Amino acid sequence: MHPIINDDGDEVLTLREVARILKASTKQVYELTRSRGQARSTIPLPVFTIHSKMKRVRKSDLRAWLNGLIDAQTQKRK
Repeated sequence: MHPIINDDGDEVLTLREVARILKASTKQVYELTRSRGQARSTIPLPVFTIHSKMKRVRKSDLRAWLNGLIDAQTQKRK
């Protein structure tokens, strides 16, 4: 279960903002959030849904997700 959102300054990002941070297309980020994309990934993008067409990512979750991807790739190389 995810921690409750509080007023600690943790920003909630749109998928367009996530795409900009990742330097990827918005379409690529949307694909990561689809059920199929989540199921295929060993480390799925931490997205939550406010409404059926309103998906968001907390900035701290995005940072942790990226670190997890980097760690996983580093472990494969060893």
